[in-house]
Amino acid sequence: GDVPFSLSPFNDVDNLILTQFPYINWTNIITEKPISLEEAVKLYTPGENLTPTQKQRENIIIEACKCERFKSIRAFAYRKDVNADEEKQFCAMSFQLPDNTYYVSYCGTDSTMTGWKENFNMTYTLPVPAQTAAAEYLKEIVFQNRKEFRVGGHSKGGNLAFYAAVMLKKPNRLICVYNNDGPGFDEKFLQKASYQELKPKMKSFIPQSSVVGRLLNNDSDVVIVKSNSSEMFSQHDLLTWEVDVNELVEVKETSTRSAYMHDVMNDWNNNLSTEEKYIFINTIFDTLSEMNITNSHEIFAHPARISAGILSKLPEMSEPARKTILDVLNVLLRSNVDSFQKNIIGRLIKGTKTPESTNKEEDDIQE
Repeated sequence: GDVPFSLSPFNDVDNLILTQFPYINWTNIITEKPISLEEAVKLYTPGENLTPTQKQRENIIIEACKCERFKSIRAFAYRKDVNADEEKQFCAMSFQLPDNTYYVSYCGTDSTMTGWKENFNMTYTLPVPAQTAAAEYLKEIVFQNRKEFRVGGHSKGGNLAFYAAVMLKKPNRLICVYNNDGPGFDEKFLQKASYQELKPKMKSFIPQSSVVGRLLNNDSDVVIVKSNSSEMFSQHDLLTWEVDVNELVEVKETSTRSAYMHDVMNDWNNNLSTEEKYIFINTIFDTLSEMNITNSHEIFAHPARISAGILSKLPEMSEPARKTILDVLNVLLRSNVDSFQKNIIGRLIKGTKTPESTNKEEDDIQE
């Protein structure tokens, strides 16, 4: 934080930090007129009732705005659009860096059910509303600022970054495009000429037990990062990723669980028709609505209740959809989340095994 860009050029860790900014609310602080991060944080009021992850993210951002390396960065064009009727959750902002280049940052999925459903919709619809908004946003920012650009995002934001960059008609001023543990695309999109032309400028980072980053397909340059979290789903949080000064700590391969989850999603892609995916997703989210679930925090706070509610809908699903539900719940059960290990799901899926099963695990499930 005390080393300016004049002494140490933009690096991959800078990319990670800038992807965290859109997660907090900059409404009426960061507008179309550029403002330094040092000034922006003075106007920012810390959020209330934040989860531990949200609070930690907010603290990182506040400290970044105060330190030598980041405080003079000028932020602008903060945009946020969440529309339940359109099943759209979009947020982005842009930065002018001291080296006179720009970074466009797309927000990942927020805690709203709208944001989560749009993520699922990505598996059978292209483009979803957020992808369309991302492409329009980047086109506008690049047109207005005739400099070189980097584009990136975390989670769904990484997918939006790739999509927006591919849809640019003239991407010659793009330096690099970052997908930080975000979903990929279907094979048809990967074969687009504009995607293949941009591949040398694409970088993807995933933790060793990645889940979200293994969804759909990604044939860009993928770097596997060491996470200090032992829980598979916690590794999606960038603040668990290990760094060494100005670079990420890499590992050679993903974990067995991550590979298993990838296989589960391949089954989803290959064995479910578009209609079945539509029914599957809407059945799940209709069930959550019936249970008055309004955000993702409530899902993780009551996993047994949520899982039981979803499992009650299994008879309404096709056989491939039922298998996918059980496989996903099996992954959750094996992920060392205590609340899942103590509930009824184990008895319902006791016949399903992951590649990492041990005798003790199997005994626990049967109990």
